[in-house]
Amino acid sequence: MVAVESLEARSLMAAPPPAGLDFSFGGGAGFVGHPLAHNVALSGVATQADGKILVCGYTKPTEPQPVSLSLTPNRDFFLARLNPDGTMDASFGGGDGYVTAGPYGAADTVGWDDEAWGVAPMADGRIVVVGLGGVARFLPDGTLDTSLDPANAPPGFARPEVHVFDWMGGPITNASTFLTDLRGVAPGPDGSAYLLGHIPGFFGALARMFPDGSLDADFVAQPLAPTPSPLFSHFAVGNPGDVGALTPLPGGGLLVAATRSWWDAASNRQRVGMGLYAFDDGGKPLPGFGNAPRVSPETQHGSWLGADGRAGSAADVDVAGDGRIVAAGAAGRAARRAAWVARFDANGVPDPTFGRRASAYVRAAAVTEATDVEVGSDGKVTVALVTARNRRAAQENRNGYAVLRLNPDGSRDRTFGGRGRARGVLHLPFPPAADPWPDALGHFRDSPEKAVLVTDPQGRLLVLAASNSTLHVARLAEAPALAAQRVTTSASAPAAVPAAQPAARDARDILATADEETPVL
Repeated sequence: MVAVESLEARSLMAAPPPAGLDFSFGGGAGFVGHPLAHNVALSGVATQADGKILVCGYTKPTEPQPVSLSLTPNRDFFLARLNPDGTMDASFGGGDGYVTAGPYGAADTVGWDDEAWGVAPMADGRIVVVGLGGVARFLPDGTLDTSLDPANAPPGFARPEVHVFDWMGGPITNASTFLTDLRGVAPGPDGSAYLLGHIPGFFGALARMFPDGSLDADFVAQPLAPTPSPLFSHFAVGNPGDVGALTPLPGGGLLVAATRSWWDAASNRQRVGMGLYAFDDGGKPLPGFGNAPRVSPETQHGSWLGADGRAGSAADVDVAGDGRIVAAGAAGRAARRAAWVARFDANGVPDPTFGRRASAYVRAAAVTEATDVEVGSDGKVTVALVTARNRRAAQENRNGYAVLRLNPDGSRDRTFGGRGRARGVLHLPFPPAADPWPDALGHFRDSPEKAVLVTDPQGRLLVLAASNSTLHVARLAEAPALAAQRVTTSASAPAAVPAAQPAARDARDILATADEETPVL
């Protein structure tokens, strides 16, 4: 005789899923995938006044990598608009919900690399996108705004021109350059837009562009140079990829996060860490902000914070309701990088009550980088992560995606994510990207391929990423109690399973498996 185990209160899952996804989203799966006609990478996100979500990035070639990196096929700006519920907006892009465009045209066979790195909705409904290639402006339906028509760029695009300064801040005679290496954008007054970029001479650049594509000559500040620079403010950073993010300050003004390097004469070595810079609406540095003069006499503006015994970088920044500032990036060697999250007070001074020496480090895989950060009303910090199993996978941009949540004191939120050492981290069930191409600058990990975070009108966080010609959207749960939820049945009355339920169970199984395979340190 064979004993039969009772079916009462039987769990259909061997283990609870990690807490974090909202399984009421996406038909019960917690996430959705929108097929695209292009393989793309995401780099920036913003929310319109009506709650619709704008996300930008660039198209990626899928062909094998050529011998000569200079012959890479075209990359173009990618811009999509989603409804607040995560569905594609059919009123945008001719019904597809997305558009592609490039300042140098899409028909070039030599290979122009137009990578969008920032997006901002304007008050009149138009949309400004910036990146490597300059500025593009779109109408509310996704068509190019050809009223933007400066002499040095095709209609719908702008290539602002600025003067160049040498590494000591002095002007170079008769030298100028196009401000086309742009990394961030924010709406300005009267239809203008603030532009964040990089110029030769190891400087970041902040400028204000009028609706006609010209730069505001009154937007002048020069914290380092002996004479004012027409048309833009600049500040010391490092390489082009070191300019990280631009965000408006709640009380007015602008906040910039960057990877900042300086020479430490005492130790005779280069120091690389996070830098913060605060400006008023006219481009002048906010007085009293930061600790840089106390750290390095030759850098008289902003903040600097070094990673714990290693080089670090900044990718994004957010301002909490109490004015404190949270920046996120990465720290460590290329083969073993950890997500780095740091908190500063409202004056830009590192906050010693957060983590260890104002910093928290989390490794969700061999290579982990923070790409976006949001601070909740409860003070908890949510961080989007890009991960790779090893250095080779990171070099080839074969990335996975995850979300980290920290408590207000910088410790991992153990009610979020997986079990054991993986608590605090939720590995997302998005297929990993499989794109061996470098970015336009010939770098792999400098490519702005990101997972990005955005808040919907109800205050819920969405996380977006792209891989293999699919735009992925997941919604995070408002309460961390999903790990206790089980699907149960009984012998007398088997539960009816909705059509979407198998997909939901598959997603939870994927999450549980990913969580067990990749520990967090």
